[in-house]
Parts: sequence; structure tokens; C-alpha cells
Amino acid sequence: MAIGKLNLKVPRVRSGSGFRPALLPEKWKRFDKNMENLLLAMLTNGYSRSEIERSLKSLNIPYSEERLDELASLIHDRFEVYKTSDLPNKMFAVFIDAYHAKMRDDKMKDIHIFTALGIDLEGNKSILGFWVNDGSESKGTWSDIFQDLINRGLKRVVLFVTDDFPGVKEIISKLYPLADHQLCWVHFTRNLRRHLSKAEYAEIKEDLYMAKNSKNEKDGEKHLEDLCNKIKVKHKDLAERIEDRKDNY
Repeated sequence: MAIGKLNLKVPRVRSGSGFRPALLPEKWKRFDKNMENLLLAMLTNGYSRSEIERSLKSLNIPYSEERLDELASLIHDRFEVYKTSDLPNKMFAVFIDAYHAKMRDDKMKDIHIFTALGIDLEGNKSILGFWVNDGSESKGTWSDIFQDLINRGLKRVVLFVTDDFPGVKEIISKLYPLADHQLCWVHFTRNLRRHLSKAEYAEIKEDLYMAKNSKNEKDGEKHLEDLCNKIKVKHKDLAERIEDRKDNY
């Protein structure tokens, strides 16, 4: 239905851009699911806000500080729910490892991120939790980690697999006395490479191979003892540490 003509004068600006009537709200910027996933990926991969802003502007994508705050809050909330979620009562195996990284707070600092991966009795894998520590690894750190697993419901574990972290052996024996504790062979060989010269490592390489592939515990212990005898003259502390933990390898 028409009611006649309306003569409307539209204001013009010479610059052709930058003008927006004060009565109108800010331009609506579309953030679809793909855009949200992109920002989430950049945040979780450690991009700073300035890096995100530069990257988006280079792609001619609008940048919203408010939207970024919302997503950062969403990530934090998801992490909190994840870190406090209930765990199964039983696990066949739990693998725990640490990642060394740097984090910018007021200044750059070294941190350790500990992650626990579990395999249930049906063979399904899942991340059980992660813990950030800005100090050195200690018995107190491990006590907090294992106590958190217990508090969230994990009461029985058949096997723990870890690196030879300070204090972890004692804590597992105390809090999970029925669990076996396997020290990671990959970390073991890396530590030997780091402490021994190339010539020294070449001398014990065969003992390492035979110990790892032994058909029974007795043979495995013998090859580890042979290894320790070869390095104890120059590396007494290292040899004694291996002998003390040979049952865990």
C-alpha cells in the first residue's frame, strides 16, 4: 500500500567514510562458529592479544577485544570444569609426564606442566588432568598431584608409568601401595645419553638393549648390573641411582 512520495535529504560527507549518526548503535560484527573456533585455537596455542589482532587485521577480519575477553573466560571456565571432573574408580595404567615451558606473567618465568593420561580396563585412553607448577619438581608437588587424582575418585591403578622424577617413587608407594611403578625406558636412555660421553654410551649400549629385551626379570637385572659396573668408576651417583631403581625398569 502506498501513501505518496516522501522527499528525504540524505546528509553527505566529503571524505566518504568515517561518518556514522550518533543515534545509531555500533556496527554489528558477525562472529560465526568458524571465527569463534579460530580465536579459540589462537588463544589455546599461546598467541598474545597483539599477535591475534595483527593476524586478524592482515586477513581483513574484524577484531573485538570484548569478544576475545568472552572467549578467554570461556576457556578458563571449561578448564575449571575439566580439572574438577570425576574420575573412574579404576584404571589399568596411568602415564604421567612433564613439559617444561616459559610463561609470561608480569615477567617471563619457567613453568612445568604435568599431564596424566589414563588407560581404562577396556583399553580406552583419556586425559585425567594437568597441573601447572612454577617451581621445581619436588615431593610436595607429586603429593598434590596424586592426592588430586584420589580426591576426584581414582582409587585403584594397576600400573603407573613415569620418568624418574624426584619424590614420585615414594609418593606412589605411599598413596597407591598396590600399584606397580614402571620407569619410562625412553627417558632412561635419554638421561644416560645426557650424562655419558659418546664413548661411554657406546660401551653400555648393548647392555641397554639386552636389559630391555630380556625374557625374564633375572636376566634383565643382570644386564643392568653389568651396565652399572661399567659406569660406576666415573659416574658413581648415577650407577647407584640405577641400581636402587632397577626393579622399576
